[in-house]
Amino acid sequence: MYLLGFLFFAIGYWIYKYLFIDFHRKSWNFSEEIPFYALSIMKFGLLVHLAMICFMYTNKRLLSPSLYTPVDFFRPRAESPNIFFKRRYDSVAA
Repeated sequence: MYLLGFLFFAIGYWIYKYLFIDFHRKSWNFSEEIPFYALSIMKFGLLVHLAMICFMYTNKRLLSPSLYTPVDFFRPRAESPNIFFKRRYDSVAA
């Protein structure tokens, strides 16, 4: 087994050395075209990301717990802001 292991690693060393020096030294397909293509895709990604942000900020019930009711979300006009904030973030019905 030692002889087979030695042959495996010795042959692998020379093959990987040949591939690293002669075969992998040039990249034929890598040019300035790839970064420009990535930038063009990122523009659309940014547009979709901004659209999702607008959706998240306008949907009041998206990230809220299921225990909240519409009464917890919308403050009546006659209620003062201090009472509203105490009641809104309390999960126990007042």
